[in-house]
Parts: sequence; C-alpha cells; structure tokens
Amino acid sequence: MDKIKLGSGRRTNQDFQYYRQVKSHLNEIEGKRSKSMITVAKSAVDPFPHQCRYYKPCQAIVNNPSSNYGHFKRVHPWTEDEREFLLTLFEESPNSKNVYMLSALYGRSDEELRDFFKSENKKIPKWGKKEKEVADVHELINTQMQTIRTNNRVRLAKAEQDKQIDDYWDRSDDVSLSLLNPFPTITSIPVNVETIQAQNYLNPPHPIGSKDFYKNIVDALLEKHQYWVTESQRLKNRIQELDNQINELKNKLAEKIDEIELSTEEVAEYNEQLNQIYQGL
Repeated sequence: MDKIKLGSGRRTNQDFQYYRQVKSHLNEIEGKRSKSMITVAKSAVDPFPHQCRYYKPCQAIVNNPSSNYGHFKRVHPWTEDEREFLLTLFEESPNSKNVYMLSALYGRSDEELRDFFKSENKKIPKWGKKEKEVADVHELINTQMQTIRTNNRVRLAKAEQDKQIDDYWDRSDDVSLSLLNPFPTITSIPVNVETIQAQNYLNPPHPIGSKDFYKNIVDALLEKHQYWVTESQRLKNRIQELDNQINELKNKLAEKIDEIELSTEEVAEYNEQLNQIYQGL
C-alpha cells in the first residue's frame, strides 16, 4: 500500500477492489470489524455439533458443515412438502434476513435456499442494517430456536387443516344443494328439431303440488338427514381416537420422565405432537 503507481490518474475497478481487500485484511488483523466483514454463516448462529435441523424431527447429530451437507443429501433430499413449507415461510417476509433465519432453523445452506427461491421467481431484497440485523437474528435463534420451529410447524399445519375443512364443507354444500333440487338440471341443449318438438315444455315432469314433487323433497331431506347422522358418528369416533392418542402420549411421557431426564428436543417433540392432536380436536 506504500507504493505509488505512476501513470494515468484514473483508478480502475480492480484498483478499488484490491484496496478494499487489503484494508479489510488489515482491519481484521487489528481486531476491527466493518459491515462488510460480518460473519453470515450457519455455524455462527448455530454452532456445531448439533442435532439435525430438518423441518421434521430428526435425531441425527451433525458435527460440521460438511457432515450437515452430506446428511441432507443422503437422508433428506428435497420433497414437495418441504418446498411448500419453506416457500410459505419465506413469502411471509421475503427478504435476506428471513432467508438467513430459515437456513439456521431448517438446515439448508443460505446459498441453497437462495437458489431455490430464485427458481420460484422470488426476489430477495438485500439486508437493511446488516450488522444490527445479524446480531438480532443470532440472539433470537440462540434463545428461541425450538420455540420458533415448533410454532411454525403447528401454525402451518393448522392452516392446512383449516383449508381442508373449508374445502370439505364447500363440497358438502354442493351435495346438499343438489339433494334439495327436485328437478334435475338440463346439461345439454337439444338441437334436433324432432327432439325439440317432442318435448312438452308447458307440463314439467313433476308439477308443483303434485305427489311426485313432494316425494322428491322428502326423499332429499331424508337423504340429507342420514348423511348428517353418519357424519356425526364419524366425528365422535374420531374424537375418541384422538383422546386415546393423547392418553397414550401422556403415559409415554410419564414413563420417559421416570426413566431418564428428557432433553429439550424430546420435550418439545412430545409437546408438538400434543398440540397437533389438540388442533385436530
């Protein structure tokens, strides 16, 4: 840096790049930190070795970044469910900070997640105040990692269940309306002249007030009533199954507590299973 290069007064991009690299190196030697030198790596926010951070519970222990990468390649290849899970969380807050958090929470590298989101045509804005945001992310994940993972999983599972229930009731409403309609709808318009002339439009097959008209209504109501009776019994059976599962999990948890001291991960996993069952109820 003490050499002066004579010649043109214009500095090239290479000159500035070289200057920044040397300056950063000197700052690092002197113990100084700059915004461009902030460590953004999974090992900084979630030191190795640690339990596998796959989005579903996995008891494997990874010792370093290479071990984590190899474990995901062998045991956890990409699936449609994982893509949908991570994409939903990213869309809630589409920025670089969220990508970094998802990388620390769910085991995939920051670069791998960025490539995935970009393949889904998602734009990833840059960090804001990077130094402060990275420090906040580290503190948040170090203190509340398991809580965040559990809350995300339960919240998205509940949203999916609510969607399935809404779809189910929409289909049920369509069935009910079709049962209550005593006159079948015409699905096609006749074009043949003889067919049109043979139809008697002034006299419907079951005029209002006729015996068949009321019979159709009663039959439809009886069929709808039988449907709800069957559905009610199915729901009662389902509730009983969920109650049995809750009791079984509580017994297992009590046995585990009596045998050995549970780890934080095991307690969180049991609580998550109970939360999912309660959501089902």
